[in-house]
Amino acid sequence: MKRPQVISRSRILISLLLLTNIALVSACGSAANEAFPTGTYVPPVQRTPGIQIVFSNDGTYVMSGPKFTPVKGTYVVDKDKIVFTQTEGGLCSGVPGTYTWSFDGKALTFAAVDDQCSIRRADWQAGPWMKQS
Repeated sequence: MKRPQVISRSRILISLLLLTNIALVSACGSAANEAFPTGTYVPPVQRTPGIQIVFSNDGTYVMSGPKFTPVKGTYVVDKDKIVFTQTEGGLCSGVPGTYTWSFDGKALTFAAVDDQCSIRRADWQAGPWMKQS
């Protein structure tokens, strides 16, 4: 009669550690490729000269211009999706808006997925936002 093969605890532990490391390396590699490009951007067509958006590393943004009160908010990125929520100024305060985003190294483009704020939808989708810094 054959004896059942016993797998040692150390082999199981080593296998689990290897699988965990592979998963972590894979996750880190894809997150680095999909990092949201923070910085200062201007719209392609400025109805009012001087408009810009600054996306900060801490997940906040400020849209400002010489003829309106700055609009401040937060953003959360999940791969190619981004959710904006205004916290100060503007007409969409507290109303989240979900978009897809793409960046070609110079231009940042947004496409609405779900946003009940028509003003933000029009502004954010006005065309590619050009990176300034």
